[in-house]
Amino acid sequence: MDDASVFPDETIWAFIDGETNAKTTLAVLARERRDTAFAERIRAMREETAAIAEAFDAELRPSPSHLVRAVRAAPDAPTGAGDPVRSLAALAAAITLAIGLGALFAEWRFENRLAALEEKELTQRQLVSQLLQQTLEQRLSGEEEVASIDVSGFSARITPTETYKSRTGHWCRTFEETLIADGETVIRKGVACRVDGGWQRLETTTKGETATNRL
Repeated sequence: MDDASVFPDETIWAFIDGETNAKTTLAVLARERRDTAFAERIRAMREETAAIAEAFDAELRPSPSHLVRAVRAAPDAPTGAGDPVRSLAALAAAITLAIGLGALFAEWRFENRLAALEEKELTQRQLVSQLLQQTLEQRLSGEEEVASIDVSGFSARITPTETYKSRTGHWCRTFEETLIADGETVIRKGVACRVDGGWQRLETTTKGETATNRL
């Protein structure tokens, strides 16, 4: 009877992987000892397994023959596709490429997420800056000016508290600023003076601290 019919490739691959039961393992070992051609067949398959293992990184080496069997079970390759080792090595390269592309995609998503956060923060700063100009230019002390961006969950409220003329002749205003972002509220006090046609923020302190800088 032909070796392949008694011990098909699937059985030999399982034997090489150490996945055969005790009865089959003993039968293969016994045949390998007495049959030179059968022993040569096992040796060739072991070399094929080793060649495949070299194509994969260390994490995939414990069971490369599983990939061998998966490829052998796949549809026939086109004519001229080459021997199994080269085909499987190509598969290994494709898997490695896929892993690399996955890592690049994860990095791309992280960088885009970071860029989105930075853009959101910049938008919030610009909103507060515009709100400050509008409030200090148009509102009386005690009046509030509110701006919000619903899509980002951010809102700002600025209330002028005092207006005075500095020793250098500039009009200045103190104000209280309430910022709400992602459910967190920060209350700050600030001082701004009108310089070159616009309000320049001189300082901003968290509520409870003392504003000391004056123009």
